[in-house]
Amino acid sequence: MATATASRKVCRKCRLIVKGKTCPICGDSDLTATWSGRVDIFEPAASQIAQSMNINVKGKYALRVR
Repeated sequence: MATATASRKVCRKCRLIVKGKTCPICGDSDLTATWSGRVDIFEPAASQIAQSMNINVKGKYALRVR
């Protein structure tokens, strides 16, 4: 599994790629720097990938999170 750059972490709950110390979607601070794969969601309501990942907010998401 690839490790992302130190400045980019992923929320373990939402899988959103974040820059800060908390997730802007769920407010959780349980972040990890170990993730792989990325998907950009532009229109969650029209995206089958977003629906299968239970994503309702546009953004950059990790496919696999440790």
